[in-house]
Formats: sequence, C-alpha cells, structure tokens
Amino acid sequence: MHRPYKRIGWPTIIGLILVVIAFMGLSLLVTATGTARFARGMGYDANVGYAVGAVFDVAKGMLLVGVVALWGRGALGLSGVFGIGWICLVAFSCLATHATVGAAISSTERTGTWKMELRGNTKVELATVDQQLAAMGRPTPPVGY
Repeated sequence: MHRPYKRIGWPTIIGLILVVIAFMGLSLLVTATGTARFARGMGYDANVGYAVGAVFDVAKGMLLVGVVALWGRGALGLSGVFGIGWICLVAFSCLATHATVGAAISSTERTGTWKMELRGNTKVELATVDQQLAAMGRPTPPVGY
C-alpha cells in the first residue's frame, strides 16, 4: 500500500501548538485592551474592561467547541443558540480589535502631527533669530554726530 502522506512528527505538532497558543494570547490581549477602552469610555475602571474582554475571548473559543460537540450529538437547536452566541462574541472581538488598532494608529498620527508642528515652530523661531543676528551684524552709525 502506498500512503500519500507522511506521519507528522512531534516537533512539528509542538511547533504548531505554540503558534496557536501565541495567536490565542495575542487575541486575548487585543480583545481585553479594546474592551478596556470601551469600559473607560462608559465610565468603568479599565480593569473591569480587561476582565470582561478576557472572559469574552475565552468564551469565544469555548462556545465554538460546544457548538461542534452539540452539532455532532444532534442537538441542532441548542447548537444554533450557542452558534448565535459565538457569532456575537466574534463580532464584539472584531469591534474591540478595531478600536485597539484604530487607537494605536491615531496615537501615532497625533504624535507625528505634534512633531511636525513642533518642527514648524522651531523653523519660525530659527528664522527670527537669524533676522536678529543679521540686524546686529549690520554696522550702525554712531548716535549724536
């Protein structure tokens, strides 16, 4: 018999597991950060937002496992309800990620604008100092003669 595939070794499986865990951690951090931004905007403490975001992100992963398990057992109604919940959590995660990335981009743009304004003011001040130096360097006739 000819097998069209080769068995995947443990180093490959461990590597893939580490990549998945890294992406899960990144997703958790981004969702928690975005949720903290929402929480601060609504007047809550940022730590509440981090906790809620972390719970939502973990629930997002757990609900999908539940949907698949319930679907496999034939509980289509409950699987559909959990699926709708999962879709809501994914949508929330997307909004939180969008808010976090948008805030990072706006912060970078604000910093760049501030630096450009600062440079513009420095150029104006330099031109004023140059004019003063040029005026002081011109010979003036003595006063009173």
